[in-house]
Amino acid sequence: TGGNWFIANIPFYGLKLYSGPIFEDINPGGDLIVQNGYLLLSNVCALAGYYVAAILIDRHSIGRKKIQMFSFGMSALLFMLTAGVFNSAPTGAIIFLYFATNFIGQGVNVTTYVIAAEMYPTELR
Repeated sequence: TGGNWFIANIPFYGLKLYSGPIFEDINPGGDLIVQNGYLLLSNVCALAGYYVAAILIDRHSIGRKKIQMFSFGMSALLFMLTAGVFNSAPTGAIIFLYFATNFIGQGVNVTTYVIAAEMYPTELR
C-alpha cells in the first residue's frame, strides 16, 4: 500500500499545486473570478469522484481492486493524453481532460485509504 500512496500522491498533488499555471495557460490574463471558478469546478469534479467511488466500492461486481486498477489506468491515460495535446488542443479539450483527471483520480484516493485501513490491524496503523 505504500507504493500506491506514493504513486497516487504525485498526480493528485501535481494537479492541485499546478492548477494555477494550468488555468493561466488556458485563460491568459484571466481575472481572479474566472480562475477561482475553474478551481471551484475542479473541486466539484473531485468531490463527485469521491462520492461515485464510495458508492461503487462495496458492490460485489466492482469492488476495491477493480476501482483502483481502473482509476490508476485511466489516470495514467488521461495524464499522457493531456501531456501529448497540451500545446495543440483547444482550450475546452484541456479543461475537460483536467476535470476528468480530477474525477477519475479520486477512485485511487478512496481505495488507497480503504485498502490500507482494512489491510493492517489498528495496532500497526
